[in-house]
Amino acid sequence: FYKLDKYLNFKKRTFIFSYPILESCIVGALIKRDTDKFIVDIRDLWPDVFKDRINIYFFRIINIFYKIFLKFIFKKLDLLVSTSKGYLEWSKRYGLVKNQYFLPIGYHISKYEDKINHDFKKKFEKYNNAKQFNILFIGTITNKYFDFNEIFLVSKSLERNNINHKIFIAGFGEDYENIKLLSNNRVEMLGQLNGNELEHLMSISSIGIAPYKRIPNFENNIPNKIYEYAYGNLYILTSLKGEVKEFVEDNKFG
Repeated sequence: FYKLDKYLNFKKRTFIFSYPILESCIVGALIKRDTDKFIVDIRDLWPDVFKDRINIYFFRIINIFYKIFLKFIFKKLDLLVSTSKGYLEWSKRYGLVKNQYFLPIGYHISKYEDKINHDFKKKFEKYNNAKQFNILFIGTITNKYFDFNEIFLVSKSLERNNINHKIFIAGFGEDYENIKLLSNNRVEMLGQLNGNELEHLMSISSIGIAPYKRIPNFENNIPNKIYEYAYGNLYILTSLKGEVKEFVEDNKFG
C-alpha cells in the first residue's frame, strides 16, 4: 500500500471503497492524509452473514478480527454510504460516522445490452393479454438464499382457484438443474437473460416474487431484487419482514 500511496501523489485525493472488501478499506484508512476524502460504501453485513452458517466459536474469533479493523476504518472515514438504512444502523456498533448518506438503488438498462431478438419477443406474445396472470422471478438459482418451493406453492394455489397463470424463472446458478426438474407447464425456467429481455418480461408480468429465506442479512436491509421489481412497476410477493416489509407497505407495492 506504500507503493500505492506514492503513486497517488496528488494534493487532494478521494478514495471510495466498497465493504465487505475489508483489505481495500484497510488500505484506504492507512494511506489517508488530512487533505484526502475517504468514503466507504457498505454492500453487505460481514461477518454477521456467516453467523448462522459456521461454528459459533469460529465466528466469534472472526468477529473480533473484523471489529478491530472496522473501528480503525470508521475512525478515518469522511463519509459512509449505503443502499440500506439497516446497514447504516449496523455500522454504529463500530463507531459513529458523522456524515452518512442513504442511497437507494436505481435500475438502468444499458444501451450496450444485447437487444431483444425477434424470436424471444414472439415467444412471449401469447402471455401478454388481460386473461393471463404472470409472475416473475429474477435472480441466482440457489437454495442457499431462496426457497423455490414457495414459487411452486404459489402456482398450485393459483391453479386451485382456476387462475390462468405463468411463472417465469430467469437466472442461473448451482441449483438450476434441480429446480428445472420441478418445472412444469405453469412454471418455466428461462436461464440467463440480458437486461432488455428482463425488462420485457417485467412489462408483461404483474408480480415479482422474492422467496428469500428469512435470515437476518435479508431482513435487515433491502436486497437489490426488490428495487429491480419496483423499477419494473411490479407488485412484490415476499415473506420477508424488517426493511423490506416497510418498503413494500410504504410504497404500496404488495
